[in-house]
Formats: sequence, structure tokens, C-alpha cells
Amino acid sequence: MNLNQELVKIDTKTPQELEIKAADRLKNLIYQYPNDLILREQLAELYYENGLLEAAGKFWMLSEPTTKGIKQSIAAYERSVNSSGTKILNDIIFRGDKNKLPEYAKKKLIALEKDSLVKSNYIPTFSPKKNRTKRNSHPPSLSEKIMPFILVSTLIFTLILAVVALRTVMNWIF
Repeated sequence: MNLNQELVKIDTKTPQELEIKAADRLKNLIYQYPNDLILREQLAELYYENGLLEAAGKFWMLSEPTTKGIKQSIAAYERSVNSSGTKILNDIIFRGDKNKLPEYAKKKLIALEKDSLVKSNYIPTFSPKKNRTKRNSHPPSLSEKIMPFILVSTLIFTLILAVVALRTVMNWIF
């Protein structure tokens, strides 16, 4: 399913009882498409409409504050984390490529990283989304390596016994 199909699904399923589901889907899309700030903005708007200013501010953190509501939400979120760059970076979990972001978002991330380095001597980093097939692949175990050999050997042994039994029966009859 592509991004546009997911967004249509979210738009059609946002009555009050399904807003939590829409928020979860948007979070999953943010994880899948980390460089697409529009997804973060949509999630922030969903939280803002429900009066959750701090949550909205967290997702508007990389967006340029163009309205009073965005500024208030970002300020409320920053107050809630004591303007800690480390906490903000841990909360927003940006897994994308900074170079693909708009200029404001790049500068904001760099400023947060500098603040984090100064205050805690640590910059949180998050690895990009891994391909599911690579993430779930593991080296084969010993039983997985031996199992085909055991099956083929059992089949050959069964065929040999069948031939010997058939020959014995034929010699007994004739």
C-alpha cells in the first residue's frame, strides 16, 4: 500500500472514536517515510484539534512555526521537557536523512543536537528503518541445515526397503 492510499484511509476514518487509530497509522507512516514532514504536521494537527498542545508541539518541532497555534504548541512541548535537546531528540525519533529536509528543519535538528551535546555530552541517533526481510533473516541453525539431508536419506532408505521387500515377496511367490 502506498502513502496516498494510507492517507485516504486515515482521512476517511477520523471520526472521534477512530482518532486514536488515525494517530497510530500516522505514527507508522512517519516511521516508514521519515523525511515527509507533512505526516508529522497532520499528526500534530490531529493532536492540536483535540487540545493536546504538548503532543502537537512534539510533532510540529521540525515545522516552521507559521501560526500562533503552532508556536504555542511548540512552546508548551519545550516547557514540558525543560527545553532539553536530548529529550526532544529522543521524543521526535527522526530516522530520515537530514539533508533531504527543508532548511528550517535541518537547522532545528542541528540546534537540538548541539544543545544535547552541550547539556548531556550525548546526541541520540536512530538507525533508519530496516528492510523487513533483512531484519528477520538469520543464519540457518544446525537443524535447518541437517533437515533436508535427513528427509532425503529417509526417502532413499524407504525406497530401498520397498525394493528389497518386493524382491523378497517375488522370490517367495515364485
